[in-house]
Amino acid sequence: MDRLNHPVWSVYDEYRTARLNIRYLEKQLKSLQRKNFWIEFLLAISASSSVAGLWLWENAIGGYAWKIIGLIAAFLAILKPIVKLTEKIQHKSEVLSTYRGLEHELHKIKILITQYNKYDDSLKKQFLAALDLKGELIEKYTEENIDQKLRNECEKIVYTELPPNSFFIPED
Repeated sequence: MDRLNHPVWSVYDEYRTARLNIRYLEKQLKSLQRKNFWIEFLLAISASSSVAGLWLWENAIGGYAWKIIGLIAAFLAILKPIVKLTEKIQHKSEVLSTYRGLEHELHKIKILITQYNKYDDSLKKQFLAALDLKGELIEKYTEENIDQKLRNECEKIVYTELPPNSFFIPED
């Protein structure tokens, strides 16, 4: 059998895809958390009377700056429940956790292929179980708007982490 067409590549391709999804979700999650932090920070500052009483705001420029901060905070307070950042963060965290479980299962199969020096029926059954988990993930999480630039960046990272020559191909 041609080593490039060996059935074991299905396992390795799914493993790399799971890793890609993890890297992609991690970056999206960090971005959402950063946005949420700054919204919360601005809301906290604008709500604090001790900050409002600082000498910094007593001159003309400071007064305008404080009014602008208040305006931004009012806008963010209205926008926050509409954007639902907290729910998005929670959802992405759950999906990320499930993808990490899938990656773990596929990594385990990868290690067993190397240790057994073969890709036998028991490993194929484990792979099918991992595919069932992937199916559940697809039902739970399908993103309509994929950030292609971020995806390409994550693909490069995964390719560096898991180059094709890092995988064991059993002899038949």
